[in-house]
Amino acid sequence: MPLIEIDNPVLAELNAFPLSFTTQEGLSSNSQYSLEFECEQADVDYESLLGEGIRIQIERPDFGSRPFYAYVIGASDAGQHQDKFVYKLELSTWLWFLMQNRNSRIFQDLNV
Repeated sequence: MPLIEIDNPVLAELNAFPLSFTTQEGLSSNSQYSLEFECEQADVDYESLLGEGIRIQIERPDFGSRPFYAYVIGASDAGQHQDKFVYKLELSTWLWFLMQNRNSRIFQDLNV
């Protein structure tokens, strides 16, 4: 079993190979994750990935594995590694979507 496993239909179609996975977790704060992967395609469609759920499983040396469930909130090109292209995904929990609203009001036909 590899150290990092990713489970997502879009990434499976790309034959994505995970390179690194970093987490930033804390109490009373939303978790942030970063996944770097490589694939042979030079033109990955970021829009097909945004909002998609991803299951990531990390093999731990001390005991078993730990799963992470997250959603793609951002994507970028991270360069090239030999003959493959490297991409970086920003991931977060579903609570991130709840934090994206704003209490804005629009007042039409009024002067300031």
